Amino acid sequence: TDSFISPCIKCMKYLEYLDDIYEDQTSEKDEGIIYLYLWLYDIELIKTIYNGNQLNIYEKLLNAYGDIRLYETNIETIFNTKVKNTLNGELKNLYHLYYKFYKLKRDEECKNKKYQCAEECVDLYDKYREDKNCDNDSSTQFCTKLDSFWKEHAAYINESITCNGNNICLLYLRNPFLSVILTIVFITSIITIILFILYKFTPLGSRIRTRRKSKKNIWNNVDQEMYNIPDYAEMSNNISKKKPYNLAYQSVEHS
Repeated sequence: TDSFISPCIKCMKYLEYLDDIYEDQTSEKDEGIIYLYLWLYDIELIKTIYNGNQLNIYEKLLNAYGDIRLYETNIETIFNTKVKNTLNGELKNLYHLYYKFYKLKRDEECKNKKYQCAEECVDLYDKYREDKNCDNDSSTQFCTKLDSFWKEHAAYINESITCNGNNICLLYLRNPFLSVILTIVFITSIITIILFILYKFTPLGSRIRTRRKSKKNIWNNVDQEMYNIPDYAEMSNNISKKKPYNLAYQSVEHS
């Protein structure tokens, strides 16, 4: 596709750079070939039109570079003997995850959107963890390496300018759905503060307080009146005391 042309040219220049800097087979050259694949995958090969053919396309690109350089490069040999199996296995996902993490820490593009880059790392981590069923079996090599990645990622986020040691920020990145809860809490807090200000420092609050005070006085008066009413037990005793006298008086009167 047309969108592949520009990345392809950059790939050729980077491969030439690897050959010039690392003439012989070295671990740095291996890592450079892996890094280039991850870079190309991230900006182009991730598109659905390349689905399932990413590694084959990358291999063809390396072969084309070899044809251009003739016998002046060993990149094709390194790819076929050392790198291909790595990129063809599950570790390529781990490499991709660390590539995203590297971008978060170093890439100029991520400086102005650190949260978005961090969220991409979290999404990938969750996806790979779910794909490998790490929640039920975390003892596999891949799941163990995933956990190591998360500890490193969490430590960086916790120390970064974005979070500055704020655990809520770290939880927010770990679980994007938490943003909904935090938003609700924030809005509720704002509403509470506004209502408090209205109640305390505005005419509306003054009227409400006056009305409440008036109601309170009414209830106080009612309470006082209820208090002045003789106790039921006391009334019963008084009636009981009067009854013998009345009965006696009536009996004398009618005798």
